[in-house]
Amino acid sequence: MLKAAVDVYAPEQGDQVVRFASALCGGMGNNKATCGVFTGGALALSLFTDGAVGKQRDTRIKPASADFQERLAAEVGGHVCEELLSNMGMLNWNKRMCRLLTRHGAEVLAEVIDQYHLSPDKNPSK
Repeated sequence: MLKAAVDVYAPEQGDQVVRFASALCGGMGNNKATCGVFTGGALALSLFTDGAVGKQRDTRIKPASADFQERLAAEVGGHVCEELLSNMGMLNWNKRMCRLLTRHGAEVLAEVIDQYHLSPDKNPSK
């Protein structure tokens, strides 16, 4: 998720940003936690901030992140990696369903980015 968003929206960030998210895969290291598609999507939305904190932060980011999380969870039946994998069962042979989930998550993320009019070069706090 994050790599695709970096490639599309912020290629100047490079692979360094993506490295920081590598432990999120598999529910944060296969620890029965939130699926990496969800955490990666939240991180991807951070590309649309300029690093400002407090009152200077773009106020669209939190609602956009919440909307992304809620919409995707409603569509795929939750956000916990272990539960999603269990629901996929044998259909997830060779991580096929995980790749489809990632693709669907990217589609939902793109819709949210459009809905909230987010763009790395249109941050209102700049």
